[in-house]
Amino acid sequence: MNRFALLIVLFVAGFPLDSAARGLFFEGGVDSVAIGTTSFIQYYTTVHDDNLVAEPGVHFVYDVDPSCGFFDGSASFEGLTDANGRAISPFLTGTALTLSCTVSLTVDGVADPLLLSVHVFSPAATVYTPESAVVDSFTGVGFEVVFLMTESGLPVNLLPVTVQIGAAPNGASATLRQDPLYLLNSGRVTIPLLANEKQGRYDVTSTNSGHAALVTVNQRKPR
Repeated sequence: MNRFALLIVLFVAGFPLDSAARGLFFEGGVDSVAIGTTSFIQYYTTVHDDNLVAEPGVHFVYDVDPSCGFFDGSASFEGLTDANGRAISPFLTGTALTLSCTVSLTVDGVADPLLLSVHVFSPAATVYTPESAVVDSFTGVGFEVVFLMTESGLPVNLLPVTVQIGAAPNGASATLRQDPLYLLNSGRVTIPLLANEKQGRYDVTSTNSGHAALVTVNQRKPR
């Protein structure tokens, strides 16, 4: 390849051929909702031009399969992207059990819709388990225990949870460092704890939708 041909290849590779191209960047949204309830997060998608600059004022439509969900009482919601170029949906309500309730986003100037789905699940069928049945901790040091929420083998979002911290006969125990942390769409609930100054073995129990899960903590002094 001669120098002139190389310059042509570099030019073509570095610049979009279609200067009017518009694209989407899906920021996130809820992927599960308990039947008969409304999600606690919306769908967020940024609309950008071919230079990845966000575009405000672009028309968009979110649609959900009406057999399993709705947005504010309707199967469809349309609007304009905000000042940051974001297409934001209303909160979604799940109305029928399904592993995959189809949600789509159509944006003016984008050829293909963005296809998403939400798992509409039964809280009664939720399985709540510890990530690890036994956790080691050190006196006076912060640590975490983690619980997992699933239904039909898939992670689900289900709030709130409660936490009970037990104590060993000699008083070895822990306190909450902060409220439980929920990692969206992972089914993970992290309980941040602070061990007291006593060594011993005790349990931490968390309850979610009537399902209890237990972690045993082995607490000792740092080496």
